[in-house]
Amino acid sequence: MIGELLHSFFFAMPAVLVVVYGMSCQSRLAWAILVWGGLIFTVLMGLAVIGMLLCDGRSLTGYSSCLGGAPVDGLFGALAPVLSAATYAYILAGPPLVGLALLFDWLHRRRAAA
Repeated sequence: MIGELLHSFFFAMPAVLVVVYGMSCQSRLAWAILVWGGLIFTVLMGLAVIGMLLCDGRSLTGYSSCLGGAPVDGLFGALAPVLSAATYAYILAGPPLVGLALLFDWLHRRRAAA
């Protein structure tokens, strides 16, 4: 159980850190990418982590036999495609978006300093 909790923490924590860092951005575009994107990913990854803790299976393979019975099974069964797509986007599109936002913020700060 402790391994699953640690895995969950390291899975969702980057999205939280992006939101916290995004609050200090001077570029509006970088702020929007980091804060809004980070909030959306935080909510989606939070749901994926809850699914990983309550159900058998993973966010990429689907969930089955959840604690809480049929209603929870139905909820995470319905959310499985969305959470799977969000997990792929989090892993594949998240880092380039963070890099792009950091580049926008750096360019904005450089232009403001000149």
